[in-house]
Amino acid sequence: MSARVQFEAELNEMKDELVAMCRLTADMIANATTALVNFDRELGRSIGESDKKVDEYEMDIEKRCMRILIRRQPVARDFRVVSTALKMITDIERFGDQASDIGDLVYTMPGDTYIKKLTHLSAMGELAVRMVRESVNSFIRNDEQLADEVIALTDENAACHRRCRRFLEASALLREDILRLTLGCTDTAKIKRAASRIASREFGRPTGRIGEESHRMISAVTPDGITFFGEAVRQLCERIYIIEDDNIASSAALLSLLRGYALSGGHDIITSPSPLSPDGEPEHLLIPDLSLGFVTSNRLHPAEFDGAVKINSSRFTDRTALRRHMSRLNFTKKAYGEFIGEAVNSLASAKSIHDDLESIYISAMDFSHMDELAKSIAEDMLKRKI
Repeated sequence: MSARVQFEAELNEMKDELVAMCRLTADMIANATTALVNFDRELGRSIGESDKKVDEYEMDIEKRCMRILIRRQPVARDFRVVSTALKMITDIERFGDQASDIGDLVYTMPGDTYIKKLTHLSAMGELAVRMVRESVNSFIRNDEQLADEVIALTDENAACHRRCRRFLEASALLREDILRLTLGCTDTAKIKRAASRIASREFGRPTGRIGEESHRMISAVTPDGITFFGEAVRQLCERIYIIEDDNIASSAALLSLLRGYALSGGHDIITSPSPLSPDGEPEHLLIPDLSLGFVTSNRLHPAEFDGAVKINSSRFTDRTALRRHMSRLNFTKKAYGEFIGEAVNSLASAKSIHDDLESIYISAMDFSHMDELAKSIAEDMLKRKI
């Protein structure tokens, strides 16, 4: 057997093991997604065993590659194949670790239900599985043009997310300035009296226990803007208070006080922090056992519910004092809105690139083969049933 034939055989063995590693990792991602969406604790726990096998694959493939580099001293295209394999196994092993982490999270997560059905996570999981499979397929087929296109789009997508993060970080500083300005013009004593009246009217007598608190995101920065998941509130709350506040300070203070009253009264609560606040200031507060909710409404995400009680935060503001800062406040609010708008635009660009990547994965899929496989499995199941 010639040296070249032996070399090709060693490369093929390495590629076969790489394919097996990718298939196992793709299955782990799929199982992690299913476990998370369906709250399947046992499935989540089982993913850790597969992670051990992925780690073994990584070490074995790395040894194969190092032996090839030392013994064969490949150059040009052959060297790129081996070096690419070394880079791939590092990334794939990390995917396995992350899938295992999700499984552990599901297994140890308290509770057994979500506020909102995790429909989008299933699509994200399917896309992640495709990315793993198509990346290794392009490597095996040596489709360099497709691989370069995927890499370029992935880099551009990451750049859009970095730009979004920078604008959100900058907007957080402006938000802090708005909060500082308006807090100095806020009648906190009036807010305390209002919170006390609401608590007395809505929370009832203390139960003698301290309630438990969980956190959920009911507002989010998305490619479509600041999205408010009002249907999640309506599913849990028949009675809703809307706190109308474009100045941040009053609603944050009122919700913080109501949160304390609810917990000390023995009620389990769901606190939703603002996605725009690095300090996690409360933006919405839900008390499911009372079917009661308090939500913030502003220009970024207006909230509207039939029959809701509205609280206009201007009643807590010293308007004379506020007028002294109005010029600076208006400027800061405008800049704040512009920065958030740019963050949203960056996310929208990332979503567009994501769609382009998905079209590549779809075009690379052999759907006819999938249909044939599905038909074969269905026929086999029917035969077993008979």
